[in-house]
Amino acid sequence: MPVPCPKTHYDVVHSLRPEFVAEIRRKTETCGERDTAIAGDEFDHPHIEATIVKAITRFAGEMLSQQGYDALRMSQKEIVSAIPPDVVDQLGKTLSMEYMHLLSFELFGRKTFHVRPNLVNRLADTEMNVESATLMLPFPSCMFVYDCQTAREALYAVAEGSTPPTNGPVSVYVNTYRVAGGERHLEVCAVHSSGKQVGALIKREIPLEEGQMLEESLRVDWTNRGQHQPAAEADDSVFYGPGMRLMRIVVNTALYLSSSDPDIRSGLRGQPDDEPLPPHLARKREKQLRHVTELEYVVVGHSVGEYDPGSGESGRQLDHRVKVRGHWKPQAYGKGRTLRKTIYIDPYWKGPDMAEIVSKPYVVR
Repeated sequence: MPVPCPKTHYDVVHSLRPEFVAEIRRKTETCGERDTAIAGDEFDHPHIEATIVKAITRFAGEMLSQQGYDALRMSQKEIVSAIPPDVVDQLGKTLSMEYMHLLSFELFGRKTFHVRPNLVNRLADTEMNVESATLMLPFPSCMFVYDCQTAREALYAVAEGSTPPTNGPVSVYVNTYRVAGGERHLEVCAVHSSGKQVGALIKREIPLEEGQMLEESLRVDWTNRGQHQPAAEADDSVFYGPGMRLMRIVVNTALYLSSSDPDIRSGLRGQPDDEPLPPHLARKREKQLRHVTELEYVVVGHSVGEYDPGSGESGRQLDHRVKVRGHWKPQAYGKGRTLRKTIYIDPYWKGPDMAEIVSKPYVVR
């Protein structure tokens, strides 16, 4: 049975602002062919501003109409001035973020990956022991969807003072693009939504530098928003701390999808209809689709088994069993074993079989 993917942030925006999304789709027709997401000066900023003004005017007009005003007889300036300036400013920032991420997402075909909870739990406990420059997305712009408490808690750990909700997916827009000089950057925008409500949102850009390991690229003290944490001072609070866990999940998802044998299968939408379904199954499918994203998607990690990271004391010696964090390993293959492919090594226990099991906190080194 195909796994349903809940309605994503994209679905929320499309439901609330269909004309806004339609305008972005029309814009993709003028973007031409490209192999990276759109970023920085490549954006048509006058078009962004005009699209945002239209959306704000439409929003304000609908609000005034609900209050009994005849918005059709009012000028654009009169309509917008009816909204408090701080609301206009916040809405403008939200629409700008949505435009920039939806444009690349639409341009590259709205590719969506629904990552199952058991895999998320494993990836959250996996070292990123590969060079930053080797990180490749399945598409230059795509979305990872996580509908599990591990992802929600990781996102809300960054949103200080917020309590993690217990439902609603975390939608992550993931882009790669090049800056001046040709260096590739990874851009991540994660947002939680539930129903038609949008919750916490964070955005981060990471340079994918030659010769630097991903762990180094991501070692940032998120409690101070962007201050680098030197390796010598790293401790468990940084390793598990705000931001690192979320980025670990997202980056390891990309690494998993580009590994030698990822577990991928079709989602509920986009299933071939070779034969008509019996009426009772057709009705069941139609009911399911009401609560599922409108996006065609694939399911990642459906057959991955449960994973319990465990808990325990620190400071034990290796004469006891300890849990080794999952990691990525280059494996030789081909003629003369001269070629390399990346394989995923699950977290595993290390030490004497009969020793006391100790789950060791991991320290960034």
